[in-house]
Amino acid sequence: MATLPHSMYIEGCCKSLRDAAEYATDKYLLYIVRLQYILEKIDHLSIQKGANIDTPESAVEAYMWALKSDLDVFRERLPFAMSDSFLLVTQYYTVELFLYQISLLDPTRESDPSRPFPWVPWRLEMLCAGLISARSMLGSFLSLPLDAARAFNNSQWVQIGFAITVASKLSIAATERAVARETMSYRQSLGMSNLLRQCVFRTGSLATDFVDEHGERDVFYHYEQRGKRIQTWYESHVAPDNAIDTSSYPSSQSSISYLPMAQDTSDLTNSWPTYPTENDMVPNETYTLDMPQYLPNATIDEIMGDWMSYPTNPS
Repeated sequence: MATLPHSMYIEGCCKSLRDAAEYATDKYLLYIVRLQYILEKIDHLSIQKGANIDTPESAVEAYMWALKSDLDVFRERLPFAMSDSFLLVTQYYTVELFLYQISLLDPTRESDPSRPFPWVPWRLEMLCAGLISARSMLGSFLSLPLDAARAFNNSQWVQIGFAITVASKLSIAATERAVARETMSYRQSLGMSNLLRQCVFRTGSLATDFVDEHGERDVFYHYEQRGKRIQTWYESHVAPDNAIDTSSYPSSQSSISYLPMAQDTSDLTNSWPTYPTENDMVPNETYTLDMPQYLPNATIDEIMGDWMSYPTNPS
C-alpha cells in the first residue's frame, strides 16, 4: 500500500482538479489522498510497534484511539455519500481494517509464543469494530452486480484480498477463549464461512477458460484460487459456530466486558487532523501487487499467521 508520501502540493493539485470539475469523478481525488494520508500514519505506527516492544500500553492505546478518531472525522466531513465512489469505499474499509489488525500486534509473543495475548478492553473493542468493518466491506462487495467487479482496478482487488485475509484472521482471533463470549454475536453477524464461500464464488464466476501463450489463466482464476486457499486455512483453524461451547468460558464479569466504541465528537474542530510530515515517515518496503505475482513464494500459513499465532485446532 506504499505510495508517494503525502504533501500539501499533492492536495493542492487535487483541489484544482476538483474545482475545474473536468470529470465528475475528480471531486473524489482529494479525499482519496487524505485517506491515504491517514493510512501512512497507521503504517508508521505498525512499523514502530513491530520494532519497539517497550512502548507503554497506555501510549499505544492513546495513539490507536487518535487514529480511529481521524477516520471518524474523515467520514463525517465527506461532502458526499461515501457510497458514491466504490473506490473510496474499498479504500476506507481497508484503512479501517489495517488499523484494527494492528491492535492485535504483540511483538513480545515472538520471543515467548506461550505468553497469553493481552486482551485488555481497548483491544477487544478494536477487535469487535474490525469484525463490523469486515462485514461492511465484504458485504458492499457482494452487493454489487456480478459484472461490476470486472471494472475494478488492481488496487481495489488487492484491497478486497486484504479485507478477506484480515477478516479471516480477526474472526479466528475472536474465537480465543478469553473473548469468545463477548465476540459471539459479532462473529455470527459476520458469518465468515458464508462470506468466504460467496467471495470465492463471485471471483470464480468472473474467470474464463482462456489460457494465454504462456499457459497462464486469467487474473480472476488466480483470485479464485487464492480465495480458496484462505477458505481452507480458515476452516482448518475454526470450529463451526454452532459447535463452539462457551459455557465453560470465563464470564464477562470475570474477564473482559465489551463497551461500545465511543462516538463523542464534542472535541472535534473544523480543521483536518494533523499528521506526521513526510520526513517523519519510515519508508516501507515496496511489493509487487500484480496478481498472480503478489507474494508468489509465501504459503498461505505464512501470509495468515504473521501477526497472531493460533493453535492448529481451536481450543
